[in-house]
Amino acid sequence: MRKLKMMFCVMMLPLVVVGCTSKQSVSQCVKPPPPPAWIMQPPPDWQTPL
Repeated sequence: MRKLKMMFCVMMLPLVVVGCTSKQSVSQCVKPPPPPAWIMQPPPDWQTPL
């Protein structure tokens, strides 16, 4: 069990080092898509009969 933990640490260490040293790419602010049309409509009035 101890050997398994040690192997896990040895495997993860390069990934952590590469992740910390690599430059994070700053993505440009992406404009969110407009909401669907049914959200923009007024809510239905359930009180009045059809």
